[in-house]
Amino acid sequence: MIMTETREIRYYNSRKTVALKTESFLDNLTRFDIDESPSLLNKKYSMQYVDFDKLKITDKQRESFDPTHAQDIISGFHPGVHHPTCVALIDGEYIIWDGHHSAVVAYKTGMKQAPCVVFECDTLEEFQTLLDADTFIKFDKSQLEIMFSAYEGLT
Repeated sequence: MIMTETREIRYYNSRKTVALKTESFLDNLTRFDIDESPSLLNKKYSMQYVDFDKLKITDKQRESFDPTHAQDIISGFHPGVHHPTCVALIDGEYIIWDGHHSAVVAYKTGMKQAPCVVFECDTLEEFQTLLDADTFIKFDKSQLEIMFSAYEGLT
């Protein structure tokens, strides 16, 4: 039996109030037939808070950094939705491979350390697999439909 707890929450700058219904993540997962695919790489993965002075950037991050983008993120900052910085730990160095702007925002908003997804790499080739990985987050069309339906009749 799935137990739910109901509360009201507001979306879209308080323009729409809905019931927030929660249920167990694992109970919900049983509704789907998704193949198990354990990865040995998970043993090299961790979440850590890393001191800012230990973070390193590559030439690519230095060249592609957009201070306007960082300022835009800061202007709407909320730590509850802040994205962690992705780093490779190789030869004792925390090298940012994704999330340079997130690290800057964390620092400039007063966090004491950067929240990081850390992947321990034994070799430069293993680090290269991170750089080659697909980091594009696919947009969920249903999120867009929900957003538009919330604005129907509000304007």
